[in-house]
Amino acid sequence: MSFDIFDEQYYLATNPDVATAVQAGLVPSGIAHFLQYGLEEGRTSVSPLYDENLYLQANPDVANAVAVGSLQSGLQHYLLYGEAEGRRGWLGLFNEQAYLGRYADVSSAVQAGTFKSGFEHFIEFGIQEGRFDALFNEQYYLQKYTDVANAVSAGIFSSGLQHFLQFGLNENRSGGALFNESFYLRSNPDVASAVQTGIFSSGWAHFAQFGGTEGRSGTYFNEELYRFGNPDVDDAVQAGIFTSGLDHYLQFGQLEPARPSGFIGTSQNDIITSFGALSEMLGVAVEIPTLEPSSLGVGEVDILIGGSQKNFYNLGIRSVSGPKRFYVGGGSNDFALIRSFDANNDFIQLAGSFAEYTQQVVNGSLEISTTSGDLVGVVEGITFLLQDFSSITPGIFLLG
Repeated sequence: MSFDIFDEQYYLATNPDVATAVQAGLVPSGIAHFLQYGLEEGRTSVSPLYDENLYLQANPDVANAVAVGSLQSGLQHYLLYGEAEGRRGWLGLFNEQAYLGRYADVSSAVQAGTFKSGFEHFIEFGIQEGRFDALFNEQYYLQKYTDVANAVSAGIFSSGLQHFLQFGLNENRSGGALFNESFYLRSNPDVASAVQTGIFSSGWAHFAQFGGTEGRSGTYFNEELYRFGNPDVDDAVQAGIFTSGLDHYLQFGQLEPARPSGFIGTSQNDIITSFGALSEMLGVAVEIPTLEPSSLGVGEVDILIGGSQKNFYNLGIRSVSGPKRFYVGGGSNDFALIRSFDANNDFIQLAGSFAEYTQQVVNGSLEISTTSGDLVGVVEGITFLLQDFSSITPGIFLLG
């Protein structure tokens, strides 16, 4: 049995008789009591991450087993079988990959060995820090599914969460979404205008009701590009197997090195944090699927933060109309700041030829400029020059 979900302080606070017994020295700790007596006594208040009623609602087979006496409680099932079976332990909702994808700092801490998992971080810190948005969002769920909202209003369900646990999971309904309000409004000026005129209360409200099904992305992860480049995923989304390309990417795609993903910015300043095994990042706005730039980065300062394995930081691309250089024209006032660059695995893509650029280390970071002195990129923490890995695409080369 796994007891990652057990919270000593919570157990003692919700079981004062046990706390008294521990203070009196009758049992050494709350976990000792739980193992010896509590589980068999049907004590299920072991953590703020677990709710017995909601677990039984999410798993009617377990509820039936408890009702006929085959199991003492839903918690007993979760500890014996449920966690290993992939049943959701935190209110039936915790999603490891979604949590790591949403919080790059946690993902980095797990990779560094500071935490064994995102779940461990969530237990120790995430709850107190209010990091719930990668798991379930009540407002999003009710706005996205008006039938559920009507049922809640009618008293059929106490909340969208109750519906999600009883039916929504099996119906493949999305319980939440990664979302960046300011990015969404910048990327969709029609939505921004609708919000300003009061047609929608927020970009989030539009995305929940319409944007997701229209293929609009609520994050720098480019939904359209991912589905265009992965037709099998597009077919699965259309068939209802996944709610979106992002849904597939969070569950599977980000762990599959053969599936590149695109994280694409806007014509304004962006901070793009990618995640996954293979990430392509552009700080400028482009048209999909042609990758024809609608901005060239002039006047922009974009921050690009890579994912876990291999990243391509694009400071230039080859579009339908030919090679396009980014961040050229504003001198030192527009450039891409590249963070988390791994010289053993990552690459920087530029348009033109290697001879058209210079590299120099300034204040502990590598600056990449045109030969005319126009700064295009700053690679944070890199104190050596990068090599030329010319690609097979005319007018494009890689530094790494």
